[in-house]
This record gives sequence, structure tokens and C-alpha cells, in this order.
Amino acid sequence: MGPEAGQVRVLSPNGGLAGAGFLVAPDGSRLYVLTCAHVVTAVTGRTAAVGDGDGSDIVIVDLPGQGWSAEARVVEGSWSPTPLLDVQDPGHGAQNCGDFAALAVARGAPRLPDGCGPLPLAACGPPEGQSVLVRGYPGGLSDGVVATGSLVGTGGACPRWVQFEGTRATGAAFEGGFSGAAVWDPVRRAVIGLVTAAHNERDTKVAWMLPIEAAAGFWTPLGAALRPPEVRSCRPPAARAQRELVEALLDIPLIDQDSGRGLRMALPRAVRRNVSDQLPPFQHVQALTGGCFELSGGCPTLRRTVEELCGDTAATRKALAVLDRLCCGAAAGPGALPGAGHGTNGASATGTTPYAGDSPSVPVPPQAPAPEPPAPPPRQALSKYLVDAAVAVDSLQDDTTLRLLIEHFRVTVRFDWDRPVGHQRRLLVVQLMEGLCERTEGLAPLVEYLELRYEITPEIRKFKRAVAAWQVDLFTNTQWVELFELLELVEVPHLARRFVDFLRDLGHPPPVDCTEPWAVFLHACTLNSRPGESLPCFRVLRELLADGIEAAGERNALLAWARANDSAYVPQEELVPPLLDVEEPRDHPFWRPDGYLIVRLRPLLDAAPGSDALLSHWWRAPGGEQLRGPDRRIDLRDAEFEVRRLLRYVEDGDAYPSNADLAVEFLLPRQFLGLHVERWRKDALQGVEGVLGEDHHVVLRSLERINRPDLHDRWWRRWDAFVAGQAGRVHWFPEDGRPHLLSDPPPAVVVLSRPPQGGRSTQGERRELDELSEALRVGVPVVLWDRRGERDPAFRTALNQLLTEYDPRRLPELVRGLRTAVASSDAEEYFSVGRHVALLWDDPERMPVAHAGSPPPTTGEERL
Repeated sequence: MGPEAGQVRVLSPNGGLAGAGFLVAPDGSRLYVLTCAHVVTAVTGRTAAVGDGDGSDIVIVDLPGQGWSAEARVVEGSWSPTPLLDVQDPGHGAQNCGDFAALAVARGAPRLPDGCGPLPLAACGPPEGQSVLVRGYPGGLSDGVVATGSLVGTGGACPRWVQFEGTRATGAAFEGGFSGAAVWDPVRRAVIGLVTAAHNERDTKVAWMLPIEAAAGFWTPLGAALRPPEVRSCRPPAARAQRELVEALLDIPLIDQDSGRGLRMALPRAVRRNVSDQLPPFQHVQALTGGCFELSGGCPTLRRTVEELCGDTAATRKALAVLDRLCCGAAAGPGALPGAGHGTNGASATGTTPYAGDSPSVPVPPQAPAPEPPAPPPRQALSKYLVDAAVAVDSLQDDTTLRLLIEHFRVTVRFDWDRPVGHQRRLLVVQLMEGLCERTEGLAPLVEYLELRYEITPEIRKFKRAVAAWQVDLFTNTQWVELFELLELVEVPHLARRFVDFLRDLGHPPPVDCTEPWAVFLHACTLNSRPGESLPCFRVLRELLADGIEAAGERNALLAWARANDSAYVPQEELVPPLLDVEEPRDHPFWRPDGYLIVRLRPLLDAAPGSDALLSHWWRAPGGEQLRGPDRRIDLRDAEFEVRRLLRYVEDGDAYPSNADLAVEFLLPRQFLGLHVERWRKDALQGVEGVLGEDHHVVLRSLERINRPDLHDRWWRRWDAFVAGQAGRVHWFPEDGRPHLLSDPPPAVVVLSRPPQGGRSTQGERRELDELSEALRVGVPVVLWDRRGERDPAFRTALNQLLTEYDPRRLPELVRGLRTAVASSDAEEYFSVGRHVALLWDDPERMPVAHAGSPPPTTGEERL
């Protein structure tokens, strides 16, 4: 069931659309509609908790396209008034103004159509970027349109509201007709709020919602719908009872026809990895159910898998009824497996509950439980070589030691200790390892425990290498052997504390428990780095662990191992060389040219052969004022030649000093950003041509943003933070997510993962994240990318080093220095940044405007 199965339109008695709402049944016996107070006000005139309108609190609700409608009336005690959106008085409070109302559907209303019913509810929880769907009815569209968004934070006119933003540039905007609509969480498949307001600028795609848990504070019956189902203890059934369940499952045609193989593939890996699909049908399904019974939360997992795989059939309902009677029912406890099912929360096994009296009978789906912390992803299955290495350890072959280990780590195993261990020792070792693998630190504590309390034997060393190779797929077995031999020589006092400090400097959370050098390295192998940087595990070796080796020879061997295996390592002698004539002035750390030429190219709507683009230009001599030349219709293929003429005209002019540097800025629309203007040629002198990017500071600028005044405030704010040295760190696509782009302090420099081309498909649908548009929309002034359109690690490494070691506020000078260095070098990799980088440097303080005294003509020829 999706939101369309229970979302209604709210209409006036004469059929006028006022907004939306959605059906709920919090007590399972009466049908209600949740909507906004201002939607009801638009129909009835009511503005207070007690009716003060035209005397009629009746509205009409209908299911679009389903042929169903009914009258509904405001439930007394559910009204929360609409907050005033433009009040800024000191001390003004709006915490009780949530813009909410509950409507009771009139008794005697028609029966709901098949497939329609009240929607499941779930608490929103902290807004952390969750994706949501909203169906609204803008412009009177009867069937509605769907908008997508993501939750970004709390706020708005009411402190209980949550803000969400549209995620698709081509999607629907939030506007009139969305008020009261259900905000649907597609992951939990439940309603987590209702739309209350939207930004009045349509292009911003910002809206607010009232979370369901906040609505429960205004209308208490909703609290019961959010209460998690009662959890019953799970007791594996006896053999005879389990046989009854297996027979009931095989009565389901979908399971019977493939002998349960589809069921096996749908169950979690922890169940199916120990069950062969070559067994006879009965034994196969019996092994699958037995595997579920052995795991915590396995019964709810089995229930949900059967329900989703087989659908709502009579055979499915019968089998689930047997499962509910034999085991823990439908309630999933805190230990449920990822993907485990949930309870019916008061509904019958079939998922329907008839309403009492003459109210309509509608299906009542299970209510989603309150949100819990997301379960960690399931770990990979234990490999045979890893278990063999563990069983070979002497201490794990001792029954007493094995029992002490299980008790020490508090791992639950299924074994009767009154019986001799014998041949079941391997099974106990496997259960111990599986119990540890469910924890964040994995098997490392077991290895550390063995090394600390028992003599370090070759078998323990082999087990340690097997654990490393299993948990981290970065190195070969030979590389692990070499590394562990070196790490055994490391002695770092207070290593755990120093490792925590080390990770804090890198922006990573502290580990659970890392006291040994090999465990420190293993944990660092699980962490990521920014583009072009060494992985944290190699930095740990160089910056932390190498200092713990006294002998210079062994210390150098460890550093050599790190250099040999670190693909991102750049020797000191191969770093980006100092750029020519680039010093760090104290008073003006950012680049600002005294003289410049701004060239604007844009396509013509009335294009003709030989005339498909309009060239405009502005220039300023040092100490002078900005001047504009006449516009010129050109053939875009001749743009390089036309710019060459412009440069000659400006530089030869009497007003331009011969010793002054001229920056060239290209103001381009998106479709022209692929022009390699940095490589355009200048006039030749005795057969030698100059290159634009070597003779001048050449930067790009965005024509779309300059033409969008609504984006200029954001642009200015980021520019001011950038100039003041208060901007956030560089944003790297695709590694850094959208939350970082919107973080505080705001990033002012963005590196794209690809050139800004092909952001949309031919049908106008968004194909993938439009990185450039995302950056420009939020106001980022500086954007860089590799013009070759490929993810070159050497390019990103060199660019990261450039942005790290030099002040990015001087990027135009730095890039020009690298471009100049390219001309005197044949090393493609060494100067990959200078050869291939595109720099968009959008300074809002330098805008192309017409001179007040001489407005330029838009046609005609001018003498250059």
C-alpha cells in the first residue's frame, strides 16, 4: 500500500478544492481524516478550537478517481490553530500552533473501495536527510502529482515543524494543493507527517510538515497508533508443531512450486548460508524455518518474508496464523534481524478489522512501530579458511578455555554444557565467532584476548592474518605476513588514547577498543579518505605506528611497506612545485584583478547560418571605470577568432597601460562551458602564437546565475565568507554528500566529479545528480573540474594538494602558474592540473553592467 490508497482531497460542499488529507484509524474502529487547520478554515471559516465559522463544520472528502466521497466533521479537541507566518514580535510563541485538525468521517459513509484504507503511521524522528514522497493537487489536478524531497531540519513558523526540500530539479514544486497531504517514508512505508506550509517562491522547493508524533500531542488518539507492538518472547516450537508449519508453508503455491528456493533467497544471509538448496522440498523448508528459529528475531523475519513474497492469499494467511500461534507472533523485538517484520498492532491476521456499528469496513494495515536506531548492515559470512584457522589455535581446542571465552564475551550459544564437547567444538567456535561478528569491533577482541593471555604461537599469528584478510580485502596474504612481522616490533605507549586523538584530527569517530598496533591498523583500514589523500591506514603507519619502532632499519622497512602499497602516496620531490611569481601578500590574500575583460557568449533564438551566437564584452583598465562595447552576432565556430580581435583592441588601446595584467573572464551559459577557452590562441608574433591561459588569468563564470537575482543573496554570503577566510573545507563530488554542501561553515569551493554536461536526458528527466546546478544554487562561487571528463586519481591527488597547501582565494594565480609550467614541460602527469583544469571563479563584486552614459547598441558593426 502506498499513500495514494488513503490520501483524500478536502473539498467544499460545492466541490471547490481546499487541500488534502489522509485516512487513519488509530483505534481500529472509526475512520478519520488528518489535515491542516487552514484547509478546514478555507472551507468552513473556522479559526478556533470551538467552531466560529458559518455554523457548519462539515467538509467533503473524496478518494480521487475511486468514486468514493463522504462528509467529515472536525473532532472537538483536535484543533491546533494555524501559526502566523509573518510575526516577528519579541517573545512571540507558536509552539501550540501546529496547523492541525482531525476530521471524523460520517457514520453511514459508503464502503471504501478495494485496495483503499487508512494509512500506516510512524514517528518521524530526527530529520537526517530521509527521503520522502508527497502527493498534492496543485492547480486543481484531480489525480495529483508526486513530489520528492528530503528532511533537512526543524523550524518554520512552528518550532515543531520539520523542513523538507525538493530533491529533483525537474520535479513538482510544493505549492497550493499540497496542504494536508501525507508525507510518506518509502523505506518504512508509513506516513511520518502532513504538509503544512511551503515557501512562497516556487523555484525554491522548500516546505514544512507537522510530524506525526507532534500531531499526537494535539490529538491523543494518535499516540496509540505510534505505540510499538507488544513483544512476546520467542520459543522455538516442538518438532511436531514445526512440521505443521512446514506443511502449511508448502500449501502456498508459490513456495511449493519451487520447493522453497524463492523463500530461501528472500531470507537473510544468516539463515540461508547454512541451508543447501538441493534438499527435498519438506527438508528444505524445514531447514529454513529451523534456521529462523535459531536466530534472534527470526520469527518476525520469516513472517514478513512470507507475507511479502506470497501476497495476501488464503494459504498465506493460514500459514502465518500457524506461525503466530506456534512462535513469537508478529511482534518484532529489538533484536529482530534487519528486514524483520512487524506486528499487526490490533488488526487480525488477515490485516483487516471491521468497524463497529454502521461505519464503513476498511482494511487496516499494520501500524509502523516507532523508529529505532538503524540496524548495522549484516556482516559477511564466515569463510572456511577463517574457521579452520580459528579451530587450529591450541587454546580454542581446550574445552575449559572455550567455555571461558564464550562467558567472557557474553555470546549466547545453543549447547548443553553437561554433554562432552567433542566433535561439536567446531560448531561452538563458529557460534562464538558469529556472535562477535554481530558487534562493531568484529573478531579483533578475540585475537587480542588470545595474544594477551596465551603464548603467541604460529597458529595465533595465522589466525590473526586470516581475520585481517577476511575483514579487510585490501592486501594479499604475503603483504599481510610482511606487515604483521613489522607491527610486532611496534611499541607505542598509550596507543589507544593516541589513536583516538589521531582519528579526531581526521574527523572520524573513536573506535570501540583498539589497544594493539595490528588492531589499530585494521580499524583504520575500514575508514575512507577524501579524494587524492592516502587512506587512514597508511597515515596511521607513517604518522603513528612508525614512531614506535626503535631500530632505524625496521622503522624504515615499515615506512617502505606503506610507500609501496599506498597508491595515493606522492614522494616529497614530486609535489606540486612552487608557482612562479606567486607570493603570499599579507594585506590582500585573495585574487582581484585591476584590469579585466569580460566576454559573454550566449545562443541566439533567431539563429541563422553564420550567426548563431551573440558576443558581448566589458572591460576595465586599471584605475578606470567599466566600459561596455557593442554586441556582435557571430558564428560560434569563430568565437576564438573574435576574442582574439577583442584582446588586441583592448590591449592596444591608449587607455590600457602596457605593463598592466589583463584578466579574461568568460561569462557562459551551461551549454558553452565545454569550450576550452584556456587553450585558445592569441595573435602570432613572427610565427609564434601565444596561449590565452598562459598569457592571462582566464576564468569562467555562470550566465545562468547572473540572470537569477533570487540566487544572489546566497552567492554573496558564500563569497563574503570565502574572502574573509571563514568558508568550510573544499566539497568533493561524489564523496561528500549534499548535507556537507549545506553545512556550516559553508563550503565555497567545489570539485565536480565530471564536466557539467549532460545533466538531463533528452526527455527532460533528471538522469543523475546535477553537481554544477547544486553548487550554483546554494551560492558556491568557485567550482573546478577535469575537462577530460574522467575520474583521474592523479589529477584529483594533485588538485587536492594544491587546495591544501595554497590559499584557494588565489586560485586564478595558482592555476595560471601551472598552465605556464605546462608549456615548458613534457610530463603529462606531473602538470595534469594545469593542463586539464577548468576554473569557474564567480566574483559577485565584478558584475557586467552597461555604462550609464552610453548604452550599447545591440546590432551593427563596430571598428576594432
